Amino acid sequence: MVHAPSLPVEMLDINREEQKRRVRELRSQGSCSCERALLFFSIHRFRLLAPLLMSIYFVVGMIVFTVWWDLSGIDALYFFVVTVTTIGYGDILPNGYGQQAFTACYILIGLVLLGYMMTVLAVFITDRHQKLITKASNMTEEQLEEETFRRTHHGFILSRLYYRLGAYRRLFAVGLALLATLGVGMLFYGLVFDLNFWEAFYFCVVTMSTVGYGDISAYPNVGAQWFSVFYMFVATVVTGTCLGAVADYFATRQSTTAAKNALERALTPEYLAEMNQDGKDEITYLDFLQFMLIKLKHCTNDDLKKIRKTFTTLDIDNSGSLTVDDLRAAFNVGESGEIHV
Repeated sequence: MVHAPSLPVEMLDINREEQKRRVRELRSQGSCSCERALLFFSIHRFRLLAPLLMSIYFVVGMIVFTVWWDLSGIDALYFFVVTVTTIGYGDILPNGYGQQAFTACYILIGLVLLGYMMTVLAVFITDRHQKLITKASNMTEEQLEEETFRRTHHGFILSRLYYRLGAYRRLFAVGLALLATLGVGMLFYGLVFDLNFWEAFYFCVVTMSTVGYGDISAYPNVGAQWFSVFYMFVATVVTGTCLGAVADYFATRQSTTAAKNALERALTPEYLAEMNQDGKDEITYLDFLQFMLIKLKHCTNDDLKKIRKTFTTLDIDNSGSLTVDDLRAAFNVGESGEIHV
C-alpha cells in the first residue's frame, strides 16, 4: 500500500483541506471563537507570520530608538524607515559601539524579514493569479467576451488603454506609477525646501533608487519627515516593481523568441536523433512533447522524472493507466469518498 505522504505536497494537500473542513464544522457547531482562531492561524500561518514578525521588529526598534537613543517619536519613525528601505541618508546616526552593534544586527534582521515578506507577497500574487486562471478556464466563450467588453469599455480611458496594450501592459502601469511618484515628490520637496526643478528631481531620484547621499534630507523638518516616512516606502516599492517589470519584459521577450525559433526549426535527422533518447526507430507524440517542453524551458528533465515517478506511484496495478481503484488505493480513500490520512 502506498501512503499519501510519499506524494508531492503540490499534488496532495490533504492536511490543508482537512483543516479547512474542520473550520467549517466548528463554525456550524457554534464552537468557541478561540478554537476557530487557532485553527485559522494554523492554516494561514505562513501569511500571518510575516506581518506579525514585522510588527514586533518595528515595535522593538521604536522602543530602542526612543528610550536608549533618546530620539523623538517622529525621529525614531523616520530613522526606522530610512533604515528598512536601505536609503540611509546619514542625517541621524548611531553613537558609540553599542548603538552601532545594535544597528548592524537590526539591519541584518530587517533584511531577512523583508525577504520573507517578499516571498509571502509573491506566493499571494501567484495564488491570486492561479485563481483568476481557473476562473477564466471555467468560463464559456460568451462569458469571456462579456468580461473583456466590460473591462475595456466601461472604465476610465487609462483602463481601456491598459487593456489594449497587450504585452506592454505591466510596463505601462509601473511606468505611470513611477512618473506619478516622482512628480508628487518633486512637487512637495520643491515647495517645502525651496528647491529648483533639477534639485528636486535629483533628491527624488536619490531617494527612489535608495542611494541616499544625504546632502539633502527631510531632517529635522517635522512635516517633511512625516511625508518622507510614507514617501520613502512608496517610492522604493514602486522603483523596485518598475525594475522588476523591465527585467521581466526583456526575459519574456527573449524566452518568446527562443520558443519561436525552437518551434520553427526544421526537423532534420540530427534534430530527430536529439529527440530520440531511448534509441527507438520512431519518435512518438509523447517523445516529441517531452523534448519540446524541455527545449522551450517549460520544465526540466528532472521535472519529467518526478512526474513519471508520481504516475508510477499512483499506478498501483502497473497497467499504464490510472483507474478509480488505483487512486483510492494510493490516497487511501474509502468507498464513501472519505480521505484517510
